[in-house]
Amino acid sequence: MVNGAAGFQHVSVTAWPCGSGNDYVEYSGDVSKFMDLNALMRAQDRRVDLMQVNGERLAINMVHFGLDSTVAETMVHIKRWPLLGGKNAYYTGAARAIVTSLRNPGTVVVEGTAINQGELLLCTIACGRYVGGGFLSAPNSDNPAD
Repeated sequence: MVNGAAGFQHVSVTAWPCGSGNDYVEYSGDVSKFMDLNALMRAQDRRVDLMQVNGERLAINMVHFGLDSTVAETMVHIKRWPLLGGKNAYYTGAARAIVTSLRNPGTVVVEGTAINQGELLLCTIACGRYVGGGFLSAPNSDNPAD
């Protein structure tokens, strides 16, 4: 949604916390204020930071490379499985990633300068604070979302 709305002056995006993680609304500290659809429609707009990935796509919460990508990929495939899915999907994905994704080819470039060479374990770039259904991954993130 963010990719479609960005750059348009009279378009706003909000969140309806009906997923398994709801990490971006967790940033606000009170998920319940996102449950009233009428209140969301009347809410005052607030600008937030976005991250550009590979020069084209935008992200609003976090971008992950390496080990975390394996976690996310696993979560998508098992989220509806009994026992391993649902709230346990992140733990299951993390266990798989530790076994299969300790060395990942890739280079991270920040403002034209490569900050690593060759392989990496993981890299997280964050505007939000939470990932994986409530893991406080970037406690110092300060994106004015609330």
